[in-house]
Amino acid sequence: MNEDTNSWERNTISNMLEMSIKEQRAARRWGIFFKLIIIGYLVIVTMLVVMQNKNIMRGLKKERFTAVVDIEGVMAPDKPASAQKVIPSLRDAFKNPLTAAVILRINSPGGSPVQAQQIYNELQLLRKDNPKTKVYAVIEESGASGAYWLACGADEIYADRTSIVGSIGVILSSFGFVDTMKKLGVERRVYFAGEDKDMLDPFSPRNPVHDAMLQKDLVQVHQMFIDLVKTSRGDRLKITDDMFSGRFWLGIDALGLGLIDGFGDSYSVARDIIKAPELVEFNAEDSIFSQFSSKFGGAMNGLLGDHVLQKSLS
Repeated sequence: MNEDTNSWERNTISNMLEMSIKEQRAARRWGIFFKLIIIGYLVIVTMLVVMQNKNIMRGLKKERFTAVVDIEGVMAPDKPASAQKVIPSLRDAFKNPLTAAVILRINSPGGSPVQAQQIYNELQLLRKDNPKTKVYAVIEESGASGAYWLACGADEIYADRTSIVGSIGVILSSFGFVDTMKKLGVERRVYFAGEDKDMLDPFSPRNPVHDAMLQKDLVQVHQMFIDLVKTSRGDRLKITDDMFSGRFWLGIDALGLGLIDGFGDSYSVARDIIKAPELVEFNAEDSIFSQFSSKFGGAMNGLLGDHVLQKSLS
């Protein structure tokens, strides 16, 4: 009898402990779930409030301001300085009735001539449709190559005395691993249709015909760059033998060559030239959904990390 009683008590206690553990686990899961919902809700509300406040502040402005559009980093697809990101910002800046002028705030070493030309073309259309809205390019650290190409789309260009300006040239770089493969005893096997399909293949020997074709393409793009600079800068340009060699100049030398119109930054240009000292930025932002996804993902990872840590310590 005693043994049966003890066995019953042990089973009862074991079942109670098991049920308690299951309840604690379930409560912990529901706790995490509700925390995630609350955090997600707060993040969405915060995002909406911030975005709405920006629009409200713009809408409440009564004085004319200087619109600023940033050209930041390498000009390439899916980058902040891509046509996809910059063009909508330019359109918003020109569309605002309180925009006194637009500043292109440039800090870029250049990049894709395609991206530069697309933004340049859009800029010319906007200037044509809004003849009273002048555009000023302000070069900060660097406005070189494709970035200078774009700067030439402005009415005037300003820079710091130590800014990097110019680099009116075109470059295409690659590598060749033919000798390296020979030393390693590696045989290249490539199959293609079309005699020029293997152009730029780094594992094949150089082909004089391909070299000539590539050089012709580079010269054509370079000439487009030169013509654009000559047209946009006009009589202000003092052409030298190395003007279009691809070299760059400091701002202090670029002024004497007519590559820029003066020294200044965004604040001084807005204050002294545009006469509208308040700067309002018009730059592409991530959508609310993407911002929410990023923050929600970080919060979820943090909560799950805490949960795993608590479980490992229990």
